[in-house]
Amino acid sequence: MNQNHHDPTANEAARHAIQHLLDGGPPADLPAADYGGWGEIVSALCDTHGTEGTPGVLHLFETLARAHPDLAKLIAAYAPPAHRNGYTHGHTNGTHRFRMLSADDLVQLPPPTFLVKDTIVLGETTVIAGPGDSGKTFLVTDMCWKVAQHYPVCYIAAEDAQGISLRMQAWCKHHQRPRPQNFHVLGTGTGVPCAVELMDAPQIDDLILTLQAHQIKLVVIDTLSQCSGGAEENGSDMTRLAAACNRIAHTTGAAVVVIHHTTKDGKHYRGHSSLKDNTYGFFDVAKEDDVINLAKIRIKNTGSIADRHFRLVTVDLGKVDTYGDPITSAVALPAHKVKVTGDDLTPSRREVLSQIALMQDADEAPKATQLRQSLRDMHERTFYRVLHWLREHGYIKQGVMGIGNRYYVTDAGRDKLEQTNDDPNTAGNLLLDAEYFLVNTRLPDPDPTPPGGASYTPPVPPDSQRSTATRPDRAARSVPPVASAGSPDGSTATPPELPSGDTDAENAARTPAPDD
Repeated sequence: MNQNHHDPTANEAARHAIQHLLDGGPPADLPAADYGGWGEIVSALCDTHGTEGTPGVLHLFETLARAHPDLAKLIAAYAPPAHRNGYTHGHTNGTHRFRMLSADDLVQLPPPTFLVKDTIVLGETTVIAGPGDSGKTFLVTDMCWKVAQHYPVCYIAAEDAQGISLRMQAWCKHHQRPRPQNFHVLGTGTGVPCAVELMDAPQIDDLILTLQAHQIKLVVIDTLSQCSGGAEENGSDMTRLAAACNRIAHTTGAAVVVIHHTTKDGKHYRGHSSLKDNTYGFFDVAKEDDVINLAKIRIKNTGSIADRHFRLVTVDLGKVDTYGDPITSAVALPAHKVKVTGDDLTPSRREVLSQIALMQDADEAPKATQLRQSLRDMHERTFYRVLHWLREHGYIKQGVMGIGNRYYVTDAGRDKLEQTNDDPNTAGNLLLDAEYFLVNTRLPDPDPTPPGGASYTPPVPPDSQRSTATRPDRAARSVPPVASAGSPDGSTATPPELPSGDTDAENAARTPAPDD
């Protein structure tokens, strides 16, 4: 921006006009030429005042001041001391930045609103964490496409955007749905899926404008580490990352879901616990054999919520790769709706049972701590759950004649180890699907999508709300594009309601799919 800032009269006029807007006053009725090189900025702030009021002016000013240090210096040079300290005591219109809320005001605050029942809340941040290959992305994308049947969704695919595409195709084929027109992926100006740097405030400003322009109700950040911009995994940086996510949620009113990694054993979350402490909801994802478990660690202002269990079912996309092999992906379905056939000794159960037999035959029967040490790569909860299952089914016993704490393989357990599974179809038959992620369809209808597609220009306010001053033309605010999923035939018709049950594959045999 090539501006002439050497005219003291123009500087004073611009300073006065901008300060007046920041104080809540109306746009000044002066010709654009009177503002000299500041004319474009004054024009932008005046237009924003007409469409978004004083809050919009304050937000835009903060954004512009970061981009143009001379603007911050201009206001700081003339502002009274109260303004220099970051607050605006004694506004010219008699208002203050802060006020006291009474008990009556407090009870008028709206209660938290779930976008997805018992899972994610509008205007808040929810973290879904788990180790790699635990299935967390399959669960989140299932939520996304169910929400996208009703409201706009933005997915920030900072890693494996191609995988998201395959999963979307599988989901649409399995549920017999067109590609959701409300599902979008954040991209660059050249149409490439991209990450967003959560530690970069100007990027967050641009992202918020993009989300508001498309009236997004659900934002997914996949993953936190890919959008952290090299942040340290300590309390300070994790608090800043959580604050950035919360700012997106609170400013746009959208639900923000953050996919986060844990260590392989699932015991520790990457980074500091402040991420969990400073977000509204936190879920843990773990996988035991072919069952994915989603457990609520915390959602503020809620009681207990039962764990939810899922299985992945493979979907053939009807395509082949360059080697002629079928291209497949998977969908996540409620586990109790997927009938499992074949051997009940799953890989994890067989591994624990085999290890007990090996240690028992080599030296002496192991204690739980010794056995756990030998199987330390297994998720801790999975280990103890398997141990309990083997005892319940009589494949192992603890102690001799019930005395002692060492584990022994029973005769039934040894017989089981010698058996082979003649039925490779361990995923079994798919039965009627159920809605584990129930979308709130009673939200107010969104306003019509702003014109201009990916480029958002605030609408021109009515003449009655504008100053009569002539303002120079200014370029539209450029925001990152959001790529739409499109539909199979290129149409943009609104898809029908998502049925609560699966209709295309009842009793169809499926096989397990690889995880995320």
